[in-house]
Amino acid sequence: MLETLVRIESQYYENYGSAEAPHWKPKGGQEFTVRIDSDILFYNKEGAESVVAHMLDDRSNEYVRYELISMEPVFCEPIALDVDIFNALYDAQVEMASQE
Repeated sequence: MLETLVRIESQYYENYGSAEAPHWKPKGGQEFTVRIDSDILFYNKEGAESVVAHMLDDRSNEYVRYELISMEPVFCEPIALDVDIFNALYDAQVEMASQE
C-alpha cells in the first residue's frame, strides 16, 4: 500500500435563503486534501469520488455546501513563484499593451 496525498477541488456554496427555502449561490472554490491508498485512486476512482462526495456532504450544513469538482494525486509539494518577479513581469506587460 502506497499512501498518496490527494487534492480535492470543490465548489463552495452559501445559502442566501433559509433552511426551508434555500437559495444557494456559488462563492468560489474550497480545496481539501486526504491521504489514501494510491491503488484505490487509480483502480477505483469512482468509488473514491463517491466516498469523498459523502465526506463533503457531511461537512455541509444549512448555511454552506461543498460539491466535488475533481480529485488528483499530488506527487510533489507545490512550488511557490516569486511575487516580486510576477509583479514586475505583469507591470511590463501592461506597459507594453498601453503603448500599442
